[in-house]
Amino acid sequence: MRCLYCAHAMGLATCPLGTVVPILNRPENADILDLLNIPKDYEVAINMALGYPTESPEPPIRYSDKIKIVL
Repeated sequence: MRCLYCAHAMGLATCPLGTVVPILNRPENADILDLLNIPKDYEVAINMALGYPTESPEPPIRYSDKIKIVL
């Protein structure tokens, strides 16, 4: 998470892409890790899209009275 905040502080936009992780860690996709120069003894934990934002939308209004916390 820290790298997401650091990138934001530098004016970059980020998006964590956790759904790609299981795909990259499959043995049959080892060639993709080779293309990305990821060592064979490493395992992918998270992927991140990174770039300069083209827009800065306002965050949506949060309605705390409509949130229900279930414990």
